[in-house]
Amino acid sequence: MLLNVIRSGLRMPALKDILIRMGWLAVVVPSIVFSVIATQTTLSEYEKDISKWVYGYINFGSFVVGVIAAIGIFWRKPRDWLAIVVSLMLVTWTSTGAGYEFWVATGIGGEDLNMLLAYFLSLPYTLLLSILILCVLLTFPDGKWTPRWTRVFFILAVIWTLLTPVYLCAVFVLALMGTMFENFLGSNAFFELFFVILPELFRLGVLVLGAFVQIYRLITTRDALHRQQIKWVTFMLVGMTFFYVAFNIGDIVFQLEAESALRITLFLFLLIFTYGFIGAFVISIFRYRLWDMDIVVNKALVYSALTTILGSLGIAGAVLFDYYAKLFLDESSPVLALFVILPLVILFVPVRDALQNFVDRHFKPEEIDFSGTMVEFSPEAQLMLSSGDILKILSRQVKEQLNVSGVEIYLRGGEGHLLLSEPAQSEPPAHVLSLPEAERRALEKGDVVVPADASQVSLYLPLMLRRAAKHEFLGVVALGRRENGVGYSSSVIKSLQKFGAEAGKVLYIAKLRENTGLNILERLASIERRLTDLKTDLA
Repeated sequence: MLLNVIRSGLRMPALKDILIRMGWLAVVVPSIVFSVIATQTTLSEYEKDISKWVYGYINFGSFVVGVIAAIGIFWRKPRDWLAIVVSLMLVTWTSTGAGYEFWVATGIGGEDLNMLLAYFLSLPYTLLLSILILCVLLTFPDGKWTPRWTRVFFILAVIWTLLTPVYLCAVFVLALMGTMFENFLGSNAFFELFFVILPELFRLGVLVLGAFVQIYRLITTRDALHRQQIKWVTFMLVGMTFFYVAFNIGDIVFQLEAESALRITLFLFLLIFTYGFIGAFVISIFRYRLWDMDIVVNKALVYSALTTILGSLGIAGAVLFDYYAKLFLDESSPVLALFVILPLVILFVPVRDALQNFVDRHFKPEEIDFSGTMVEFSPEAQLMLSSGDILKILSRQVKEQLNVSGVEIYLRGGEGHLLLSEPAQSEPPAHVLSLPEAERRALEKGDVVVPADASQVSLYLPLMLRRAAKHEFLGVVALGRRENGVGYSSSVIKSLQKFGAEAGKVLYIAKLRENTGLNILERLASIERRLTDLKTDLA
């Protein structure tokens, strides 16, 4: 009974969305708490300024950037499982702590067991990070497990992740019973090897294999646009994975000193590739229309830069006024805060507008209004065009405006098959377009479809006849690869969808006019035959 209630509840979109959002927050909110406490602890422990900047300020800055990017992705794609995984990966990857400092600060377990319990309680966060980054490495950017054996590899990795706490508990119990199993355990070095080093090396080794799979996906993909979309993202993703592995191996195997030059250098390269991954991700979204996220990231760039600029000015102003207040005033006054806040309020609008203009100028999404482009579809021009002329104009204009390698138009036949109509074939039978069932259903609903294999066709545009109750599906325009290597922005897709309905209407009227003309000609021919027969009878 309870299972039936749960299953019926999960089928409800509203309940499913609530559970997804609660799960997302259950990871993000602790990450923020862990990062703040870990950063405070780091700043108090390190003595060198370079260490404070690298491990504290720059590292925490990458977390802030990661959270902003994650919020934008999740807000725009709350039902796309890979988008959710990427957003959580950005948060957990850039987090400055896994919770160890937080649990130590709570004092859980007392003096004797505090550090050990803190390690166990922070372990799930580290394992979650491993699962998320491995999932992204194996499925980015299309959410497909390619090659197929990667699905089995991921399942085995998850099983090992779930068994890791059990394994560590077993090793810990054996360590506590060391007096009874002295010959088996040997020494503390043996315990450290099995308790710390081997599980961590296995976890890192799995991530390295995942990085090689991502490289393999990039090399073997046949789709040029796909390769353009992910090449820099893959480079940064693989780079930060390798430096993450190198940094952790340096810690657990070679036990590098906390403020050694090599450890700082490895961590600095890790941060560079982390920032690079987020930057490449943003560029792919704008340049290659990855995930159709251009509008969200546009606003995220503007307001994150605005927050950084005004925040820096506010901090600098507060420090400056505090300095002069101590020099010339006996006691501080709340009025002094106005000297810091007032310039920020005045600068808010002009700085925001300047940033918006800059982002629009350099990252503005592609916009094409097909309604104004196709002047041949005006009512006056339609009377002079046949359906064949309309198909030729449609093919030529779409090819020129979108700069694609080729255009094919398939019209729906009597049995529902999509038959090639442009370019026209000299000899029958006409070529039939075969589509997966899911893509065919989406097209029949009037949705623009990006095919699973976009190596030859980059987009399918449905030709629709909009009616009040039920729309009529007339055919498909298959667009080849874009010559400039970019994808389709959300504004272009919306314009294409609207244009598909307009083109479908024009084509339907042209065919209706031709059919009506044929009927009239057939009737005239029939009347002429009857008159001829009548003359013959009279004669």
